[in-house]
Amino acid sequence: MTLTPSFGGRFLARIQHHNPFYFLSAACMLGGILAVTNSLSWTSIPIQRLLVLIATLNIYEAALIGLAFYLVRRRNLVRDGIMLLALEAFFLIDITFLNAEIATSHLGVGLIVNIVLFLAAIVKLGVIGNLLGQHPRSGPLAALVLQLAALFALPIVFRWQDHGDLPTRLVYAAWWTIGLLIPLSQTLCRPAEMISHAGWERKMIVFYLVMPWLSLVLHLSIMHYVYGVTYYGAEAAPMLLALAFVLHRAQPSALIPRKDLAVLKFLLPIAAVLVSLGDPHPLCVGIGSLWLTPSRLTVAAAYLTIVYFFAGAFRVHFLIAGVIAALTFIFGPSLEQTDRWATQFWTWCGDTLSGIVPKTPLQWGVTSITAAFAFLGIGAAVSLGKRALPPPLPPEAPAGVGNG
Repeated sequence: MTLTPSFGGRFLARIQHHNPFYFLSAACMLGGILAVTNSLSWTSIPIQRLLVLIATLNIYEAALIGLAFYLVRRRNLVRDGIMLLALEAFFLIDITFLNAEIATSHLGVGLIVNIVLFLAAIVKLGVIGNLLGQHPRSGPLAALVLQLAALFALPIVFRWQDHGDLPTRLVYAAWWTIGLLIPLSQTLCRPAEMISHAGWERKMIVFYLVMPWLSLVLHLSIMHYVYGVTYYGAEAAPMLLALAFVLHRAQPSALIPRKDLAVLKFLLPIAAVLVSLGDPHPLCVGIGSLWLTPSRLTVAAAYLTIVYFFAGAFRVHFLIAGVIAALTFIFGPSLEQTDRWATQFWTWCGDTLSGIVPKTPLQWGVTSITAAFAFLGIGAAVSLGKRALPPPLPPEAPAGVGNG
């Protein structure tokens, strides 16, 4: 006789299997920090309280990592370890904005604190990487360190350059920096390093590579509001190019076949150029007599992206052609000069043709006779250029006819 588990037993079994208490713990920590820091009202708090919260959060992160390491390595409870590592990723990327808050409140203290927190983040990544089977000098860990360095440096640089009016060009440069992190990270992460790991380890590595980049996009978007900097459509161009590089590493599937991936990889750089065509003056930089505009910068980046995706073995040839075209555009004649020279050339061609065209019957006759001799000479040259044919064979004598 089989005993059916009671409702209470099934409920407890589901609780034990899914273990929602880790998520409740992380939610309580996040909600408590947001409440204590007044993040919901965007008002600053004393530095002492910020330092206490940062220390508390780092102790909590150490507990998450230590518990995950123990559960995976000692108890083989991979599911619970994955939950803890996923929660740690959110706190590692400054989802509470404590690092940005202290840098914005006090530059000197924020610089020291962020350096210490960055070093602590490297230690955390070392432990997490060891748990995920990563060598300390592996490509994914190097890419993670690079992205976290940008994340910790972003609020410091903005606060350092803020003199009552943060330069719009600095924010534009920050968007390009974030966009370039995707191809740089892909260069550091060799596909062989990702394939050699188990399924859950590989997924966690990808998750950890994605989260800091998304956090950078979120932090920079919020800083537009914090510093009152206008957002221009041209600032979306680096994100479109970065998305193209993400699709370049994506595997075809039933949802997005290979042909659709190729089309998207071609259209996204074109879209990046289109959103940059307005050339907002605050984003333009003058270098002597040369102006570096968003459209020119994006056209160059889009060209390099398309060449990298589709040129294959001819990449070097296309790069040389692109460099020649860029140098011609920079140091060659301007559009006004080219238009003037073209007008002068066509005017000269028209005057020359008008001067040599016959006008009287006598001129037409002389021209026709001259053309006759010219065509005769051309025909003779063509005939003489042909190979001489052998003489024809004599006809055979009829059958039955003798010689007499």
